[in-house]
Amino acid sequence: MMDVKDKVYISLQECLNESEKIPTSQIADNLHLSRQIVTHYLNQLFDEGKVKKTDTRPTYWYIEKEEQSASVEEELDSEVFDSMIGATGSHKKIVEMCKASVSYPPHGLPILIIGESGVGKSYIAKLIYNQALQTGNIDKKAPFVVLNCADYANNPELLSATLLGYKKGSFTGADSDKTGLLQEADGGYLFLDEVHRLSFENQEKLFVFMDTGKYRPLGDSKWRHSNVRFIFATTENSQEVLLETFRRRITLQITIPNITERPLQERIELIETFYKEEAEKIKKNLTISSGAVKMLCFSKFPGNIGRLRNLIQVSCAEAYFKHGKEDDLLISEAELIHAGGDIPVNTVGFLAERNMEISVIWNQPKECIHQEYYDEHHTEIMNLFHKIESASWSQIDQLYLNFRAILRKINPTYIRSTEQRFFTQICKDILIRYGVKMNDSCGKELYILYTTFNQMRIDKEQEWKLKAYFEQSCPRAFYVANRIIIELKKYELQLEDNLAFLFALAIHEYISESLELNGLIAAHGDTTASSIAKVVNQACGTFIMEGIDMPMDTTLDQTVEKVQNYLLHSAKGKGLILLVDTGSLSSMYSKIKNNLSGDLLIINAKFMKNVATRSLNLA
Repeated sequence: MMDVKDKVYISLQECLNESEKIPTSQIADNLHLSRQIVTHYLNQLFDEGKVKKTDTRPTYWYIEKEEQSASVEEELDSEVFDSMIGATGSHKKIVEMCKASVSYPPHGLPILIIGESGVGKSYIAKLIYNQALQTGNIDKKAPFVVLNCADYANNPELLSATLLGYKKGSFTGADSDKTGLLQEADGGYLFLDEVHRLSFENQEKLFVFMDTGKYRPLGDSKWRHSNVRFIFATTENSQEVLLETFRRRITLQITIPNITERPLQERIELIETFYKEEAEKIKKNLTISSGAVKMLCFSKFPGNIGRLRNLIQVSCAEAYFKHGKEDDLLISEAELIHAGGDIPVNTVGFLAERNMEISVIWNQPKECIHQEYYDEHHTEIMNLFHKIESASWSQIDQLYLNFRAILRKINPTYIRSTEQRFFTQICKDILIRYGVKMNDSCGKELYILYTTFNQMRIDKEQEWKLKAYFEQSCPRAFYVANRIIIELKKYELQLEDNLAFLFALAIHEYISESLELNGLIAAHGDTTASSIAKVVNQACGTFIMEGIDMPMDTTLDQTVEKVQNYLLHSAKGKGLILLVDTGSLSSMYSKIKNNLSGDLLIINAKFMKNVATRSLNLA
């Protein structure tokens, strides 16, 4: 939600469209706030260098035109939605709908933004406005008027007067004519935040205006006309709080996910961005410990992004207070706990040893994919990929060697991001499990494949052909590649399944495909089977055995399902050695035989233990 200082600044800008300098009282009347509160925030803006003031009585406020025009040009210089984290990820569909609301002729479409407090509804509303400015759908001087309906929840009559305006004498206290927000927003946008706090009567007045473009100020017999684009925002279920007749006028609705529903890499990027902002303010290099990053990533606290930003700011203040004389500051769990109290953290399934430490250099730009890399190599790589789609296995190997030659040209600094380190660590964990000793170049390849080809769409028929080809040509590498993708998805990284083909290409040279049999161990315990399988694979230096862990409450049917799933995705046409730790599991043969394409050998570990014990006794 937009804070009061922002509202004061926006109101000042809007009023200055009609005047060079304005008094405090004009802003106070515009926002229906006391002069003392407005003066307080104006002085804050003055201290920040954003506004100027006169030495007269009363004080007049203004913004130097050079500063105004410079800020507008800077704002319009780049693609508006590029600045939004998640624009090509979790918010991709949201961005498309926002752009549609702006560009639809003749005057755009009204849009309703739904989401919890702090998810960024006001931020997106301002981006929509900036998008309209940049694309020329509204005039460069078109206003952006903001009204929080919650401020008038207990006084619907005053809200109606604020929206429509009123004539002098129309009610007690109406000492002069007052222009309503519908008129002030003419040619631009009116953003109604907390729109669910509108009374049904005011909703009816509003949808009449949306239908006709006409309204009538209180106490006025004449109808007025205004051309307004609407953005609405609410934290509630629109079907429960808005009239159906009002909802029908709102063509587009978007729902903003809360921060815990967003992919992990976006949460990390938000954390990096906010710490970067604070580092630049205090001109200090920051190191955010792995524990602190995990706390911010996985804690569930109210307030979403707004709360996250606040916690980050306070944690920096804590570190600055303790060690402000040093050039480098450490942000640990202690600073966060002190900033936000006892933060509940949910890291279920997250490996404690995984490193997520973030380093922020205050006077260096944020790490990103170098544009020159795309300009120079992207077309070349894409052409190679299309050749791979239709190549024979021998040709694929050669083509992939060509791809690696391109990778060597890439500046290593390109992949030193926190996301890359996190991504690589997950891949390393999986590959070690399957006996693969991954070097740095392999991790680099996997990450660049992910960043370059993750959004690609392959023809369904071609996808089926590639899947069949890889399952036959390098089944073990293809299986491990799929395990990598499955594991990355657990940590909310968004990956397309077609990456499995390219991942298999990257790792197939590290995995032996000459083995005639598949090995599978099923054992009771949370990690017993996977640990044994990992030791076997590491000892052999390649993928030999898969492990299926069975907690003590696991049923036979659940185990059979896991075995069947393994048989479905493992190497085809070869036999299976199945090791089990209890006799009852040997009865699964009848349940899995239809999924077998080769011979099955079941080794009962309990039976082998008994044989060994008897042998020792006889001796």
